[in-house]
Amino acid sequence: MNDITLGPLRLDDAPLLMELDHDPQCARWFDFPPITMDEQAHRSHAESVVHRWWKETADDVAHHFAIRLGERAIGVAALRRIGVGTGSLSYAVVAAEHARGYATRATQLLVKFGLEELGLSRLELRTDFENVASQRVAERAGFTFERLDRRAHRFQHYPPFVDEERDEWLYVLEKDG
Repeated sequence: MNDITLGPLRLDDAPLLMELDHDPQCARWFDFPPITMDEQAHRSHAESVVHRWWKETADDVAHHFAIRLGERAIGVAALRRIGVGTGSLSYAVVAAEHARGYATRATQLLVKFGLEELGLSRLELRTDFENVASQRVAERAGFTFERLDRRAHRFQHYPPFVDEERDEWLYVLEKDG
């Protein structure tokens, strides 16, 4: 777990994004649309996402990172500004690397970045009320449960939940003092 780092996304990380797109758990929790494009179009799409994320990082709207185990990208993490002094975290790790503590460690690194580098004072992490794995990551990374937001998200793509309003758990971590 000590080998986990957050680093800039590279164009050659596009296959990682493609793998996450095909992961049933990512599709479920991130409400991804089904992949209907061929592999070449999918790679082009993934590369366009990397370009968009580079721009968001340059514009200080959101900071996107590859989660790396050594030199290998195994996931992505992001911290988005959502208000004065407040940021929202998200992350995804490829299925082959689930349940190894990597998401927790990446979240801890993202917290440090947000509090120390960006000077944020409050970080939020939202999970679907059924996403127990992400709830445990939040807790292990030092977040505390603040509230349940009823009907906080409406799914648009994930077939079992299309047009369903879903409840979300809000976890927070606030800078001391």
